[in-house]
Amino acid sequence: VYRKLRANTLASAPLLGGPPFSEAQVSHFQALKTLYTTSEGEISNLCKVDGYLYLSLLKNMGYFLALASSLGLSVLVPIYNSSSGNEALEQGKFMSFSISNLAQNDNKTVLAALLCLFFAVLVLFLGYNYYKRAYTGFLQHLPPNSAQHMRISAQLCTVIVRDLPKKIPAHIFSSIFKQQFEDRFPNSIHSAVVVPDLTELLQLCKKQREVSKQLEKYKLLFRENFKRPKVRLSWFKPKVDAILHYEIKLQELEDHISFETEKIPLKNLGVGFVVCKSPALCESLKNSFKPTENLDIKLLRWKVSSAPYCSDIVWENLGVKKLYSSLKVWAINILFSLVFLLVLTPLTTAGLLSEFLEEIKLISSIRSAITFSLPSIVLSLFGTTLVPIAISVLVRQEPHSSYSSLQASIITKFLIFLVGVLIIFPLLGAFTLSMVVSILSEVEILEWNIYLSKNIVSVGEFYISFVISMAFIANLLDLLDIGSYLTQVFEHWRAVTPQEEEAALEARPFNFAFEYSKVLILFCIILMFSVSTPLILPFGTIYIGIKYWVDKYNLLFVCKVEPTTFGKLQQTVLVFIVLEAGLFMLVNSGVFMLSGAAFWTGLSILVLGVWTLLAGLFINSKGWDFLESSVYSSVQKDWESNSEFIEQAW
Repeated sequence: VYRKLRANTLASAPLLGGPPFSEAQVSHFQALKTLYTTSEGEISNLCKVDGYLYLSLLKNMGYFLALASSLGLSVLVPIYNSSSGNEALEQGKFMSFSISNLAQNDNKTVLAALLCLFFAVLVLFLGYNYYKRAYTGFLQHLPPNSAQHMRISAQLCTVIVRDLPKKIPAHIFSSIFKQQFEDRFPNSIHSAVVVPDLTELLQLCKKQREVSKQLEKYKLLFRENFKRPKVRLSWFKPKVDAILHYEIKLQELEDHISFETEKIPLKNLGVGFVVCKSPALCESLKNSFKPTENLDIKLLRWKVSSAPYCSDIVWENLGVKKLYSSLKVWAINILFSLVFLLVLTPLTTAGLLSEFLEEIKLISSIRSAITFSLPSIVLSLFGTTLVPIAISVLVRQEPHSSYSSLQASIITKFLIFLVGVLIIFPLLGAFTLSMVVSILSEVEILEWNIYLSKNIVSVGEFYISFVISMAFIANLLDLLDIGSYLTQVFEHWRAVTPQEEEAALEARPFNFAFEYSKVLILFCIILMFSVSTPLILPFGTIYIGIKYWVDKYNLLFVCKVEPTTFGKLQQTVLVFIVLEAGLFMLVNSGVFMLSGAAFWTGLSILVLGVWTLLAGLFINSKGWDFLESSVYSSVQKDWESNSEFIEQAW
């Protein structure tokens, strides 16, 4: 009801590029019916591949947690409860349903260990299912010969060639470039082109659009008020005539653009694209291309790999050297880790604030209430505001050549922070990364898993309450989306031109990077304590279930979905699912290794956990080409049987 009333106040918002359905144009019943009846195939068309894959992962997580809940409540809870005594009841309301009630040599521990192993296998199957959907399964939901199907098929026929010599003009180099590949792969090449360097021109055009908007804004103010508007260029300079200033600036930009346009034929971006006649021929080219020195154009430096989707390319960064890009990304990641995992963690910040509150003479009851809730408040502030803003600022400094790699960088930073702060630090009783290193340095490496599992029950009891609050409060806030609404109202109020009014009311893009991060960290927490404190499982199922319907509603009625960023984003999500399964086995193996009855089972879980972590790192190191190799076979039949499809896809 709230969203319907809110939509009526924003009914003038343009639908172009917005969500698939308008809240203002449907009734409550129609909205709920659309939400319930929209199939996966329709989701794939309406919300693109990214929306389909995100919702399918949420649905499969819900199925997994529902199955795990039924097993946990029917098997583990009765075992733990039957072994609990009065001491467990006195320790806490959830302690009587935790693994701490089992005696050290209790044979029932073996059953818990086997269930732990079963859960890990299910998580790996969840990752495999996501892989199948991400790299082959989504094609079955696309209409035959649809534009999206053809773009994906054409991308599978295309390779990107990097590190080309930039001094040769693009229009001259393109013919040499194509000839090189046709000589080595006869009857395989459809087209080849070298990309001209438009980096400076793109930046100038962006500035031109911004200056044009400002000029139009001040001209409109002049027509309304009959008074020449003024603008201050800096704090120490007097105000100048705004219209005259922007007219001069616009003319300077137009002259600069004309000059840059004339320079376009003189240089290339160092990148080229080759389109093969079928996905199979493209795969063969990637695997067998061996450049040789020829025509003084340094073929030995050429690097061939799968081309990203056209909508995924950040053209301004496409020609940046990979070594420079990698070094800058590593430097920014180290800076992020030093600040948020070593110096300014939520717990250290809460400690500093507590000391500050003690020095302030407040009423003892007020000070006690603030001190009690301070860690949760600071953690929420870090997780929802400070860290996301810091990550967004840092990622913009990284020269990513694709939007999917940019989003993957966001997920990686956010999850490393959250796993450290929400799981590793509490399990070790540490506040910073330096404390973690100090604690583990005093323990033999083969006993790390045992040390990590010592606080698993007490920490798990806290996270039951945490998951409950996330299920009902966080999901409610995601649905209300009050911050976005207030931003739209404010921007619309301060808008001057009709273009600014339309821009203020545009739907916000669905932020897949942060939504994936939230889902993956909550899933990791639920999984981590599922065996030691099984009561967390039903609440985790409720969280994922509500999250699925809330995000499906937001994708269909509230947010717009940016052009497909298929590639590195899905690879990163898959890697973290595998790593979470490995971390789950690694931590929980310590619980069973402490028990004499389940020692060997725990040791087996430890070995499998280490191998799973190594497998996740292997998938991450092999990259997109390794995962994409299974896709081309799914569309190969279209290229072998349908000539019209081939021409349209080309």
